[in-house]
Amino acid sequence: SGHDSATHMALLTPIASDAECPSDTCLLSSLSEDTLHAIADTLLALDICALSSTCVRTSEVLRTLLVAKRRLAAIRSSEELGALPGTRSLGLHPTYKIQSAAVQSFAAAVARVLRTSDTLTELRIGFNNIDSTATAVIANALSFNRSLRVLDIKYNPLGDQGGAALGEALKGNTALTSLNLAGCPAIHPPTQRRRLRYANERSAPGSTRECIGAMGGRAIGDALRTNTTLTSLNLYQNDIGCQGGIAIGEALAVNTTLTCLNLARNRIEGEAARRVAAAVLASRTLQIFSNVPIQALREERVSKLTLASKHLGDSGAVVLAGLVACFKEHNKYGSITGAYLGLEELDLDKNSIGTTGAIAISEALKLKRGRLHRLSLCQNAIGDLGAAAFGEAIRINTTLFTLHISGNAISDTGAAAISEALKLAS
Repeated sequence: SGHDSATHMALLTPIASDAECPSDTCLLSSLSEDTLHAIADTLLALDICALSSTCVRTSEVLRTLLVAKRRLAAIRSSEELGALPGTRSLGLHPTYKIQSAAVQSFAAAVARVLRTSDTLTELRIGFNNIDSTATAVIANALSFNRSLRVLDIKYNPLGDQGGAALGEALKGNTALTSLNLAGCPAIHPPTQRRRLRYANERSAPGSTRECIGAMGGRAIGDALRTNTTLTSLNLYQNDIGCQGGIAIGEALAVNTTLTCLNLARNRIEGEAARRVAAAVLASRTLQIFSNVPIQALREERVSKLTLASKHLGDSGAVVLAGLVACFKEHNKYGSITGAYLGLEELDLDKNSIGTTGAIAISEALKLKRGRLHRLSLCQNAIGDLGAAAFGEAIRINTTLFTLHISGNAISDTGAAAISEALKLAS
C-alpha cells in the first residue's frame, strides 16, 4: 500500500525487539499482500521468533502467513534432507497446526523420504496435525522402507484408520525397532495436560475420533504376533480400551522381541486389565511396562519405587501386584523364576487406579511375601470396595507399616472397614 523500504524496516524494528508498537505501525492488517509477504520472508530469513510479539499479534493475517511459510519450509527441508546422501536423522516439529491441504503435502513429502532414502534411521514428526489419511500415506511408504529404526509420530490425530494402517505396515516392515504413538489425540500437549485437575484423569483423554482406539489397538496387536524387530512401543493415551488392550496382551504370548511397552491412560479396566497384566508378567522379553521397571525389580535393583502421576491405571497396578506377590526361587537350571521380594516403599499416587487394581494389590499383601512397609495410593479411585479389600489385607499382613489412601472417594462405609481392621491388627 505504498510503504517504502525504510517504512518496511521501521515495521520490523519493534517486531525484532518485541517492543511495544507505535500506534502508527500497529495497523499491519492494512498492508498489501506483497508487503506482508516481504515482511514474513524477512522475519524468517533473520530467524526472528516473532509470533508472540506485540506487532504480529495485532495482525492475524501476518501471523497466519508466518505459520504457513514455516510449514512450507519444513516440507521443502524434508524433501531436501531425504535426498542428501548419508542423512540418518530427520526431525520436524513445527509449533503450530496446519490446514488439511498442507497436511497431505507434508505426508507426501515424508513418504517420498521413506521410499527413496536407504540411510535414514530416525524420523521424528510429532505435533504435525497428521490425520488418518496422511498417516495411511506414511504407513504405506513405511511398509517398503528397510532403513528406518525409530519413528516418533506422537501427538497427532491419527484416528482409528491411521492406527490400522500403521498396524498393517508393521506386519511387512523388518527394520523398525521403536514406534512412538503417544499422546493421540493432540489436543492436550504436555504443558497443558499438567494443568488438568485429577477429576478429569479418568475421563476420556479427548476426542475419540482422533485416537487410534480399539480398532487401531487390535491392528497393532495383530502386527505384534508376526513382527520380529520392534522392541519399543508407546501407545500412551490412545483410548484403545479393553478390546485393544486384550489384543495386545494376547500378542505378547507369542512376541519375542518387545522389551518396552506403554499402555498407560488407555482405559483398560476390570477383567481386561487382569488379562493384560497376566500376559505382561508371563512375557520373557518385556522389561518395562507403562513405566513399571519389571526387569529392575526382578534383578533386585530397586527398594524404593516412585511412580506417582504415571497414569498406570488398573493394568499397571495389577502388574505391580504380581511382582509384589511373587517370591524369589531358582529352577533346576539355577535361573531365577520368581520376582523381586525386596521392594520396601511404593508410591502410586495419582495413577487412576480403580477397584480392580486396589483388590489385586491387597491380595498380594495378604500373601505376606516381600518386605513392603510403605504404600501410598492417594488420589486414585479405589472407592469403598478397594478400602474394604485393604482392610482385609491389614488384618493379615505383618510388614506394612504405612498406608496412604486419601482422596479415593471412600465413604463412611469404607472408612469403617479400615477402622475395624486396624483395631483387630493392633
